[in-house]
Amino acid sequence: MASPTDLSTGTTTANSIAGLRMIAGVDWKSFFESVSWVEKLLRGDPAGVYPRTDYDTRDRYRHEVEDLAKGARRSEEEVTREAIRLAQEARSSNTDLPRTHHVGFYLLDDARPELERNLGYRVSWRSRPRRWLLRHPTPLYLCTIALLALLFMIALAGYARYSGGSALVVVATGVLLALPSLMAAVNLTNWLLTHWLPPRFLPKLDFESGLPSDCRTVVVVPALLSDTGDVDSLLQQLELHHLGNQDPHLYFALLTDFADAPHKHMPGDEELVERARAGIQELNRKYPTDSAG
Repeated sequence: MASPTDLSTGTTTANSIAGLRMIAGVDWKSFFESVSWVEKLLRGDPAGVYPRTDYDTRDRYRHEVEDLAKGARRSEEEVTREAIRLAQEARSSNTDLPRTHHVGFYLLDDARPELERNLGYRVSWRSRPRRWLLRHPTPLYLCTIALLALLFMIALAGYARYSGGSALVVVATGVLLALPSLMAAVNLTNWLLTHWLPPRFLPKLDFESGLPSDCRTVVVVPALLSDTGDVDSLLQQLELHHLGNQDPHLYFALLTDFADAPHKHMPGDEELVERARAGIQELNRKYPTDSAG
């Protein structure tokens, strides 16, 4: 016969397991967003874009709010309200740039400095080099490659000189090794940048339930038409794309051109175009939809 202590222990264990199962079954993402005051404020985005983004994007926006609040020594609610205010002002001024109506334009994009100034945000010394790099990407990238290539050439030419080579040998060494030095500089620069700069997050909308009517999209497949085999292959590829992505607001199209030729019009060009056109029409008949096909 079990003792009262054993029964109590068994009951506690059973309740613990049931509690763990209940905790595991909770959708914590939805729960957090339902109780987050910042989330409620951000959903008042004047552009109406924020509520349509996926969870990762919304989470990134909230982290940016948190970072601004720490740097400006403000509350997260104050930061969010200021970003919303700037977006509302842009919308009320009837600007021709709709992206300025979106709160993300001030949290992640070009208007971030304006929001930081209004909040009194202080940029940390650690992030200043990265920001400077992102503001001047092309000049810095090209100058780094040129500098490294020059250093490689000087080092190799110096080695040739140190080994007793004449001036002609040194010059020839520099000329012959210019291209390898450039390739090495490009590879080294790319390696340094990919290790110093992590991939930047790309905000995106949530289309898990399909594309809405105001986000209709055309997937364009560029290709060259050389012969009838190319046309048939492209049509088959287009059909597979449709079968794998059947959405009423998603369209597929071919953007084609002819192969290089000595003349603008060559025999057989019209035949290829007509074959492609007939194939597209056949696909539209085979997979009829309420849209334009």
